[in-house]
Amino acid sequence: MLVFFCLGFWLYPTTISSYSIQPAIEEYTLELEQEVDSSVNFTNTTEQEQNFKIYTHRYNPEKQEILDDRNFVTLSINSLSLEPEESAQIEYRVSIPDDVVPGSYFSIIVVEDINDEDIEREGGIGLNYGVGTLIAIHIIDDVDISEVFLNQTHTELKYKRPLNPFNTVIEYSIRNNSKYTFLPMGQLTIASKKDKPLFYRINEQETRLYPQDKLTFEFEYKGNLKNLITNKIAVAKVASEHSNEIKETQIDLPYLTQTLRIGTALLGFVVVLTASIILIKKSHQKRLEKAFKEKFSKKS
Repeated sequence: MLVFFCLGFWLYPTTISSYSIQPAIEEYTLELEQEVDSSVNFTNTTEQEQNFKIYTHRYNPEKQEILDDRNFVTLSINSLSLEPEESAQIEYRVSIPDDVVPGSYFSIIVVEDINDEDIEREGGIGLNYGVGTLIAIHIIDDVDISEVFLNQTHTELKYKRPLNPFNTVIEYSIRNNSKYTFLPMGQLTIASKKDKPLFYRINEQETRLYPQDKLTFEFEYKGNLKNLITNKIAVAKVASEHSNEIKETQIDLPYLTQTLRIGTALLGFVVVLTASIILIKKSHQKRLEKAFKEKFSKKS
């Protein structure tokens, strides 16, 4: 998402670094009827003076779509002109009406240059290149958004069967049952009482968890012979960007139990196979004996 906004919406290799806007993403947690004023810094990094158009829209970052819904972001200006290497602060206001359903909403502030050739040809504004800032707005009413993350997300930790002490894939998933968007970040720890713990980062790519969506992560663990008799515990601890409160999930990795189960199954298979072979041989031997007796009695 950050790369998308930093590079802009229309990618032209010759102008990819022509402009910059900071920050690429801004987040707010606001109550109903609350307002906040802020700004983004835009720089013309080209070698010539440029005219720009500025606008804002509601946005769906999950699908990268412009929305027609009412926008909570208003701009102080809608155009500007900058000399080479000149910067400007684009001020904006976020206003939350009193009838908005609490949840997470997104808007974008876009800055596009105005192509003079397009203006002369079309008699109006021509869009050539743009960059933007994503505004994430989490609207709360009488709820604690950190409690929402703890209570309205479902996590699951499991291993891919068969559980193998030499190569195990552990799967962690988290589902968002709320109306808010979260950035879950955390750590998976695999440990026993006798061995040093192993650590894995959860959501290292910083993927956002949207409402009614699910994120799944897989972690590969390679053990050794000692794991045949050493059971381990896998513990996942995750928090959101709104709180340091930890959502914890854990499972046992019973390698000894699993090894015995696999061994018992293999032993049972060998016993059944051996018994079947013995029965087949005895049956075949009886048929041969019967045939020999019948043949001998005829001759007699």
